Amino acid sequence: MHTTLLLVLHLLHLRSTAALEFGVNVHNGGANPQRLAEMLSQRNLKHARFDLWGNDPKSLATFRTAVGALNAAGIRSEAVVFTVFSRDQKRSKDCGADLREVEATAYNQTKPQIEATKDLLRDFELQNEVNLYPNMKAPNTTGQNASDYEVLCGHMQAAVLRGMSRAVADVRRDSGLPLRIIVGTTDRSFGFIRFMQSQNVSIDVLGYHIYPWSENKPLDQDPFFGPGGCLGQLGIFQLPIRINEYNAGEIYAGTGAY
Repeated sequence: MHTTLLLVLHLLHLRSTAALEFGVNVHNGGANPQRLAEMLSQRNLKHARFDLWGNDPKSLATFRTAVGALNAAGIRSEAVVFTVFSRDQKRSKDCGADLREVEATAYNQTKPQIEATKDLLRDFELQNEVNLYPNMKAPNTTGQNASDYEVLCGHMQAAVLRGMSRAVADVRRDSGLPLRIIVGTTDRSFGFIRFMQSQNVSIDVLGYHIYPWSENKPLDQDPFFGPGGCLGQLGIFQLPIRINEYNAGEIYAGTGAY
């Protein structure tokens, strides 16, 4: 089981009270999902974040078994949905493609995945850390402004997420189920969210990844992110916030780039 922490925050208009729930990233759920469910229950962890490659029958079967085991234990799951445009996939660098075709392909790849899992969970994240994909923003920009993403790859991935969000929204409409669309960002790349909103990508929940160390200022105070820290900047969007990756126990300290 991957130890990256997941936090679910419900921050409404920057009010001082917030409900916190904790979970973990489990990716494919491992070889023994029943044992995984027991471990999470013992630790009072309420959420799990899975990777969903739902157009592959074997991966889909593994996903359904694992999420089903967690559901039985009262643990809610979120799926990260992937397409051929996801990082390291065969069309991830196809930034010069026709945007209408990209959107249609993303829609057609996403909708069957949502249909196949809508009975198990309600939250679907559109790919992972898209703002960090190669060539996603203009050189020498910070990602804090929507205009930073006015590049070919930015527009291509906007078409991907637009198609994906339409797919979730259509299944939600047709099924009557309260499905939610999660779009995430990292560090201080809040301009990515603004850019996606300007490109008609539907967003119900903000996903966020951050790996602070103990010497860093609290998430509602660190001026590196802007007024109110990263939580203050996220709160501007007035949407629920899900911190999907967090540096629990500084698990990355002393390795690689860290």
